[in-house]
Amino acid sequence: DLNTEYRNQLSDLEKNENITLKDYRTKKANLEQERKSKFQAILTLDQKNKIAQAKKERREKREMMAQKRIEKMKTDLNLTDAQVSKIQEQRNSAITQAKAIRENSSLTNEQKKEQLMNLMKSSKESMNNILTAEQLKKKEDMRNNIINDMKNKRTNKDS
Repeated sequence: DLNTEYRNQLSDLEKNENITLKDYRTKKANLEQERKSKFQAILTLDQKNKIAQAKKERREKREMMAQKRIEKMKTDLNLTDAQVSKIQEQRNSAITQAKAIRENSSLTNEQKKEQLMNLMKSSKESMNNILTAEQLKKKEDMRNNIINDMKNKRTNKDS
């Protein structure tokens, strides 16, 4: 019922041709916030705890996967300990900045998305500054191999 009500309100908002883009985004954000509040009010304490536990588990899994990626990069690209340390510092900084962007209630979802995209772009540039030219080439070659493998799997799957 909650989702149906939200979709109907959103549909009505989208049909309104006399509204500015700024007002549309503001009203959409308000609808999303209202939906989230109503959803939280419906949940029991046990359900809220389960959601919190699932979030914690996902965060731990992301951390573990990130550590595995760094270890793989270390061996595949022959990274030095100093480079690994810089990459981890850069990653932690990006995570902190992304969290601040997501939690900034004064930004619209569009603004958050734009700022997160800029953060990803600057993080990639920062990463490229840490690596040597040889390491960058090897990284790009590895990336292209993965893309080609994925294309081949898709082609074979479609055949």
